[in-house]
Amino acid sequence: MSRYNLLSTSLLILLLSGCNDARSANGVSVLFVGNSLTYYYGTPYLLSVLNKDSNFEITRIEGRFKPGGTLINAVMSQGFLSNLSKTSYDFVFVQEQGGLLLCGASLHGRETERCKQSLKAHEMIIGEAREVNPHVKSIMLGTTQLYAQVAEALEAGESYVAEKVGFDLYLPLANRQIYGRKIAPHLKWLAPDGVHPGITMNLLKAILIQRIIDPTIEAVGLHKSREYKDTRRIPEVELNYDQGLIGVLPYTLDTIRNNPPEEFELLVCLSESDYSSCT
Repeated sequence: MSRYNLLSTSLLILLLSGCNDARSANGVSVLFVGNSLTYYYGTPYLLSVLNKDSNFEITRIEGRFKPGGTLINAVMSQGFLSNLSKTSYDFVFVQEQGGLLLCGASLHGRETERCKQSLKAHEMIIGEAREVNPHVKSIMLGTTQLYAQVAEALEAGESYVAEKVGFDLYLPLANRQIYGRKIAPHLKWLAPDGVHPGITMNLLKAILIQRIIDPTIEAVGLHKSREYKDTRRIPEVELNYDQGLIGVLPYTLDTIRNNPPEEFELLVCLSESDYSSCT
C-alpha cells in the first residue's frame, strides 16, 4: 500500500507531524492554486473564519485561480511563476480541474498528454514554492465525483499524481462527499449547477483544511466559529482570477452562522480520518 493510500485512510493520524516547522512565528500564510472548484462559495473565506480559534493564526490567504482551466493553464499565465517566486508560504493547497486526474489511474509510465501536462504543472508550482521556502507544506486537494465507481478511480489517479510529484499530503474528497450525500442527502453538497461543490461541501473542505493547518484544534473550537461575527480579524485575502466574486464574504459568513448545529456537528464528524460512523 502506498503512503498516499495510508494518508487517505489515516488522515488526522498522519496530519503532517512535522507541520510545526511550516508555521512561522508571525503567523501562517496560505496559498490556494486552482480553479472555480477551489473558490466556489468562498472556501478561502470560510477557512479564515474557522481559523479564529486556532493556535496557529492565519495572517495571509492568497489565491491564484483560473476559472474553468487546468493547472497548466494557470502556470502558463503571464506572471504566474514570477509572482509565486516572490512570496514565502507556509502551506500551499493545489487543486486540478475536476476529473482530469482520472488519467493517472493505472497509467504508470503511460500517462495521457493531458496527464503529463498536469504532472508538469504540479511539479512547477510545488518546486517554485519550495525554492522560496524549503519548509513549505504542499497539499493536493482532491476533486469530487457524483458516482462511487468513478470516485474510486479518481482518488486512485489523484493519489498516483500526488505521490509522483512528491506532495506532503493528499486530501481525497470524492468518497467523503459521496458518503455525506448518502447519509444527509438534504444538505447542499452540490451547487445549483450540479457541477460545483455546494455550500455544505465547501464548509466541510474548509474544516478539513483548518485541521491540516492546526491538527490540535478541537471540535469545540470549530463549533465556536459558528458564532463569529467580527469581520475585523479576517486576514487579508487576495484572490486573483479572471472573474469577480461579488459579496462572497458576507454570504459565506452567513453560511456558517445560519447552519443548524446538527449540520455543523455532522461536518466536523466527516472531517475525521474515519468518518464511516457518522450519521
